[in-house]
Amino acid sequence: MNPALLSMPLRSLAPAAGSLLLLLAGCAADRQIAPRERLPGEAEIAQSLHLGPDSIEGRAGPQWWKRYNDPELDRWIEAGLRDSPAPRMAQARIDRARAMFETASAARLPSAAVGAQATGERFSANGFFPPPIGGSTIVLNDIDFTAHWDADFFGRISSRIEAARGSAMAAQLQAEDARARLAAAIAHAYFSLARAQRLHELAQSELDTRTLLLDLVAARVHAGLDAEGDRRVALVPVPQARAELERSAEAVELARNALAVLAGAPPQDAANVRAILPAGTLLDPPAGLPLDLLARRADVAAARVQAEATLRTVDAARADFYPDVSIDALAGLDAVGAKRLFEMASRTWQVAPAIHLPLFDAGRLRANLRASSAEADMALLTYRGTVLDAAHEAADSLASARSLARQREQLEISLRSAREAQRLAHVRLTAGLASAQGEFLALVQVQAQERSLAELLARAASNDVSLALALGGGAVVPLPSGGSPR
Repeated sequence: MNPALLSMPLRSLAPAAGSLLLLLAGCAADRQIAPRERLPGEAEIAQSLHLGPDSIEGRAGPQWWKRYNDPELDRWIEAGLRDSPAPRMAQARIDRARAMFETASAARLPSAAVGAQATGERFSANGFFPPPIGGSTIVLNDIDFTAHWDADFFGRISSRIEAARGSAMAAQLQAEDARARLAAAIAHAYFSLARAQRLHELAQSELDTRTLLLDLVAARVHAGLDAEGDRRVALVPVPQARAELERSAEAVELARNALAVLAGAPPQDAANVRAILPAGTLLDPPAGLPLDLLARRADVAAARVQAEATLRTVDAARADFYPDVSIDALAGLDAVGAKRLFEMASRTWQVAPAIHLPLFDAGRLRANLRASSAEADMALLTYRGTVLDAAHEAADSLASARSLARQREQLEISLRSAREAQRLAHVRLTAGLASAQGEFLALVQVQAQERSLAELLARAASNDVSLALALGGGAVVPLPSGGSPR
């Protein structure tokens, strides 16, 4: 290299070198590689989903299950949120994402290190160095302070920091969503247990009724009032009722096990749980999909934040095409032996500005940009899919809530009619106008209607939980757009 060039001040070379590198970078970057999808605005999504003016504020608070006023349900949900592996796994994901954010953020700041080294070496008397160096042992002492700073003129580091920040925020939202879904799953399991226990009671009652009816018919056959065929007819439902009782007992046991496992407890801890179906629903469902649905769903917010984060990784991959400008500096002491190490003459320093531009990399940068763009497309499509799933879940739960309310009205009318028929049959029996068999048959009809109503109440409770989850399972606090995720 020309010595005159070496003697030129660095500021004289910088403009020319910078212009050349920018020109080359413009040739290296490929603007045709970009995500195919785009991130829709919330107003656009609200219009496409026909979200109405209603609000879900206050409909499903952070501890929505407490509005059932069931201490047993509260105890199991609180135990699950405390002891189940799911929340702790979500917290581990948050910790990992925060660590990655801190790692990315550290690249923006200058780094510095200090090191000391002492090297003892004996030089050969027959080697390159003549005496007195040859044939002697010399200790080389070195103390260095080094520093490095990346200028990040083209946003490579800042884009990666923003991507890491978004991933950390998404992890927080995903953890909130996991807690909401765990609470809903425990509530579902609890109401499934309540349903199984209620059906077990009805199965026992029906078996008792069928057994009494069989005894009554057998007595009438013995008295010559009925034929043997009548007893056979009355016998058929009895083993069926016994099988149904056994099946319902199995359902109770399985429901208890499911509740315990979801709460992070051993199955035997739920052995004595007495679950109760709520008399009514928890939520007053809105008429249609509410306008703030997307803001109250942690999974939707997490998907959007993650999509925004992947767009920042595309920016970082594109910035890799541009020059990397950095400065390395070194200052220290270097001497042979320890006596003169700290003298002024032993000082040494070095400043090394550097500009790096990739020109030929066998397509690695373009491949990385294509991969980042494809990753962004997947995240954007995932966000759209999550929005549609959220709208679907809310619409289904709202439709079911309205239908179940109408079904309950009809079943309650039917149950009242069956109970009235049983009362009239008892009056006729008391007046001697009918046999006891008629009252027993009327009682079987009452029990059938009670079974249908119990099934419906269980469905209503389960759908109420699904609606609370569909409406967010608690308000999502908007996360800040900047700063360290906490």
